Amino acid sequence: PEAERTISASTHHQNVDFNIFEGMRCHGVPLIVITNGHVVLEDDDLKVSQGTGRFVPTPPFSPYVYAKIEGRQKLRERIPVAREPYTGPVADLGAALQATDIKTVFANGKGDQAQAFNRQRPPTSAGGRNMQDSSFALSGSQVDDALPVRSTIRTQQPPGGASRSLW
Repeated sequence: PEAERTISASTHHQNVDFNIFEGMRCHGVPLIVITNGHVVLEDDDLKVSQGTGRFVPTPPFSPYVYAKIEGRQKLRERIPVAREPYTGPVADLGAALQATDIKTVFANGKGDQAQAFNRQRPPTSAGGRNMQDSSFALSGSQVDDALPVRSTIRTQQPPGGASRSLW
């Protein structure tokens, strides 16, 4: 146990630039290492004998290593709950639909009484509309439908500009 060695990346047999044990001093260095009847290390000299190696099969995603990960993933899987279909009463909308005037429901219908676009909030203090309000309507109407189309504005063109044929 009087032998001493300082670990360094330059003295390793691997092709590495850095070692996490860099500069660590070890006391009690082995003089000879014998593996399966072959001397592999003697007097700080690694002796590699060709053909004396042994293949150890290691399957990818070995259960020894990945069993806990697979178990955790199985616990996170969603399990469907088996239930009987609902057989109780369902809301009857027949009378409610007959009492509603259909023209007020569709904003784009002929002779409708609803506005083309209803804001959820009043305009801001500067007079602009709130950008958080939804501009979606099932009828397809938009805020600027009532404004005349200005053909000089480039935003009326599709992305990349208008396409024209070559011939």
